[in-house]
Amino acid sequence: MVKHLKSRERVVVVDGVVAVAGYLVQDLIEKYDSIVAVDPELADIYMEYAIDSPWFKLVEITHTDELLAELIEAKYILDNQKKPLLLLCGEKPRECHYLLLLHLLNKKPLEEAGSYVNNTIKQIFPNYREQQVVDELRVVEDVGRHLSWKKLYTLYSLSASYGYGRGRAHLSKTLYFAYILRKYSNNVPLLYTLTLLHTLLEDKSGEKPAKIYKYRRELIESITAEIDPLNYREINNAVKRISEAKAVSREEAITLIACTLALSTVERIDVQKDKLLVLKCQDAKKCLKPAEDLKQLIQVVGISKITYTEEAISGNK
Repeated sequence: MVKHLKSRERVVVVDGVVAVAGYLVQDLIEKYDSIVAVDPELADIYMEYAIDSPWFKLVEITHTDELLAELIEAKYILDNQKKPLLLLCGEKPRECHYLLLLHLLNKKPLEEAGSYVNNTIKQIFPNYREQQVVDELRVVEDVGRHLSWKKLYTLYSLSASYGYGRGRAHLSKTLYFAYILRKYSNNVPLLYTLTLLHTLLEDKSGEKPAKIYKYRRELIESITAEIDPLNYREINNAVKRISEAKAVSREEAITLIACTLALSTVERIDVQKDKLLVLKCQDAKKCLKPAEDLKQLIQVVGISKITYTEEAISGNK
């Protein structure tokens, strides 16, 4: 339910979040300990509050190729702020829209929430044009639903600690690609988990994933044991297989194929131009079947052919 506060014309309350438009908001700031601003000018104007309170956060949405990563970070901040929360929109209705949608992800279906927030924003920004739900928000919702928000935040924070692998934009694109490929996977939570973990196998130095894996192996094993104690061995084995694929550090598409194939009985893969090379299988008969199941996936990522080595087919070596 949207509620207007009598003392101010451009304020609405949405499920414990008080959203206010404009810059003259000092009287409201003084009443709240938990504040999130989406307009950088507000952080400058009310700098003394931002410095004094650990609960004053600035969330910047840049609408660049880092948008997906920014939305995950914003969702984390919203979920971990004390309630009630004051959302300072300033003159940034679109950014305010994103934050309110993220706040409602746990509570309403995304399309329903989108319509609800459009109507809400218009009450404090009368000239605001309705926005469609962007795909990045769909990704955040889908990943959070399949992994749990706690697991997503843990894996994302770990990725952030290591520079997001090859950067935040790369992580955003890779996670978005995993979202596209999820319908070809028989284990979506594992696909998303491996996608986030793969950033620990790469860095901007160009070091080979296999070498990086050697000195981060203990970290990966400890974090997967913590977030998924029932499946951590399967996850760790898959990460090891991904680290052995030479193309992982160069082609994000191949990274995601590796993640998906890791769900089958494939042990080792590599790539040669537009061919996916299966080097070793646990079970030769079962190993051949995923090739048929993954035909659509292969087309999506631009691989024209899957080739099996003699060792993979025979399973004897």
